Amino acid sequence: MKQNEKLRSDAQKLWMTLAEDLYKIPNGAVKDWKQWRKTWQDLYGKTKAKHNQINKYTKGTGGGPSLSSTEQLTSIEQQVLETINTTAISRHSNIAEPDVAFI
Repeated sequence: MKQNEKLRSDAQKLWMTLAEDLYKIPNGAVKDWKQWRKTWQDLYGKTKAKHNQINKYTKGTGGGPSLSSTEQLTSIEQQVLETINTTAISRHSNIAEPDVAFI
C-alpha cells in the first residue's frame, strides 16, 4: 500500500512540474496539474480509439481505399502515438496490455 502512495505522490509531483513548465508558455492555456492530467488522458484515449478504428477499417477492407483526411491521424495524434506504447494500442494477441493509470 505504501508503494502505491509513493507512486501516486511521485506522479503528482511530475504532473505539477509539467504544469509549471506549461504555464510558462506565452499565451498558453492556464491549467492546474489535474486539468493537464485530464487533458492528456482525454487526448490519449481519443487517439487510442481513433487508431484502433483506423486499424479495424484497414483490416476490414484488406488494405482497400484510404480513409478521408478527417479520419486520418493528425500530426499531434501521431506524436501521441510515438509517445505511448503502440503495442498496447494494437492489442497484440501475445502481449497483455499494461494497466497504466496517469495518476
